[in-house]
Amino acid sequence: MSRIVIADPHPYIREALHQRLERSGHEVVGISGDGRESLSLVQRLQPDLVILDLDLPRLGGLELLRRLRAEKPHPKVLVFTSLSGAHYYEASQQGGAAGFVHKDSVGVRLSP
Repeated sequence: MSRIVIADPHPYIREALHQRLERSGHEVVGISGDGRESLSLVQRLQPDLVILDLDLPRLGGLELLRRLRAEKPHPKVLVFTSLSGAHYYEASQQGGAAGFVHKDSVGVRLSP
């Protein structure tokens, strides 16, 4: 199965994704809550997939996406975010994301 890095600022989302992915047979090789650390993890671990929230501190998700696309080889990136609007979808697509999922579409609710 896939080797995955999770980049999400919300600890409970990171843990829920980690548990669900591992139960499905995937290997979660790295977990981070900020963009700079996520970039370092991806460069060091070279996962197959990065699950990326765009709302990351220290290095925003869109900038991280652009930097990941410059890596050779670059991983696939699935944007999984609570940020809404056509702007984020389009920017993710232009940045090279393989997919875009809004957290509300899968029943995730984040407190303000």
